[in-house]
Amino acid sequence: MNQNNNSRPFYFYNVFWGKAHREEFLRLCISSLLAPKNLPSLAPNPQNRYLIATTKVDWVAMQEDPLFLELKKYIKTQFIEMPRNDKLRTNNPLLY
Repeated sequence: MNQNNNSRPFYFYNVFWGKAHREEFLRLCISSLLAPKNLPSLAPNPQNRYLIATTKVDWVAMQEDPLFLELKKYIKTQFIEMPRNDKLRTNNPLLY
């Protein structure tokens, strides 16, 4: 692949919240992205980003996960906080 850091950056993103969705993100999405011909084959570019919109609770819970740590070797991750809305939670417990 092109090793020129002046190439356009790649941006990836995911939106999720809650333990069940966090675990699916880590075990299915991230493990797939770490396959040899996916992120590991991407030309290194410090401008590449993986944007993750989730709750603070989920972001903190991922920090020591082995798959998340492996992901961070290939691309810079960026947290976008989704604030919890307890009023919505009361109306729909599946949201959290």
